[in-house]
Amino acid sequence: MEIDKKDLQGGAMAILYKGKVIYQDTFGYSKKGGKPITSSTFSPLASVSKAVTAVALAQLVETGKLDLEQLMDIPYLKHKVSWKHLLSHTTGYRFLGNYMIEKGMLRNEILLKLGKLKPSYTLGKSHFYSNIFLAL
Repeated sequence: MEIDKKDLQGGAMAILYKGKVIYQDTFGYSKKGGKPITSSTFSPLASVSKAVTAVALAQLVETGKLDLEQLMDIPYLKHKVSWKHLLSHTTGYRFLGNYMIEKGMLRNEILLKLGKLKPSYTLGKSHFYSNIFLAL
């Protein structure tokens, strides 16, 4: 049974083949505010991307192309963090960005707010769950 795209809440999709986009489309409206979904609509990935991200990072670690412990500068953060900190939600920041996404805020607006924050905890010592850090 095929569903008409206009009946869905909204989404974006792309099909890649051999590194090239062969199809892409957006459809429907956002949950909050009813704005049309476009190719620049920022959507929370929540837990959907975690398995894919973990496998990709594990492959990079396995081939020696990535060190999960290496500290790196990330724009909008006041101190260096590692992939381990990002993946384990131990960046030291207390930042609830998901509600901003749901309100329809643009990615740049959210990152500017994040850039104004100071860490609330010691890096690597406290856990605070936020999907924003995985999206960085």
